[in-house]
Amino acid sequence: MVALFYNLLRNPGIYDKVRKEVRAGFQMESDITNERLLQLPLLNGCIREALRLLPPANGKTAQRTAPECNIAGTYVPKGTIVSADIYSIHRSSRYFREPDSFQPERWVSHGKDTLFESDNRRAYRPFLIGSRACVGKNSALQSLRLITAKLLWKLDFEMVNKDFVWERDAVSSLIYTDYPLIVRTKRAGWTGTSDGTFSVDLVDDRNLLREKIRKHHATTLTARDMI
Repeated sequence: MVALFYNLLRNPGIYDKVRKEVRAGFQMESDITNERLLQLPLLNGCIREALRLLPPANGKTAQRTAPECNIAGTYVPKGTIVSADIYSIHRSSRYFREPDSFQPERWVSHGKDTLFESDNRRAYRPFLIGSRACVGKNSALQSLRLITAKLLWKLDFEMVNKDFVWERDAVSSLIYTDYPLIVRTKRAGWTGTSDGTFSVDLVDDRNLLREKIRKHHATTLTARDMI
């Protein structure tokens, strides 16, 4: 969810469109259900695109020791450790046009004569594939849809720490562990001053997070308070 909001807030035009899509689709918060959210193309496109750019498992996965063989025309000696790097696959121009750009439209409009018709969507594997695929995929996607939609329905967001660049600053090995996204919020339709600023996720270094929030003269709330 943090990666999704990071990409949305760094792309204000897309953020504004998906916010309008969510608010136009529901009269009351209680109307927001997973079944109805499945019908929102841009919201689902944004979720898929965020998972493409910043997959949860972003390092080498499902490693195997290979016998002597050839893989895609490359000779692999016996005993070589072979693995698939999902991050690199998702960012490859071999499979995706404009691979480093946040382009949720690739999941919405990708038919013949569209900008993204040549994308190889079979290379999209944020939850891995085969026997090692994530068993919680459907539950995770449902949670992402519901939480994101309710936040967008209730609140307006503005990124505060705009100098934060995920690919440069987030700590990463196999999974991301430190990604302090700080946002300023206002209730939807509220014309007064900001309600406050909060981090949409906790970081390992709590003192660092508090220091960043004090720097921006803001109060601290958690994402749970906003749902």
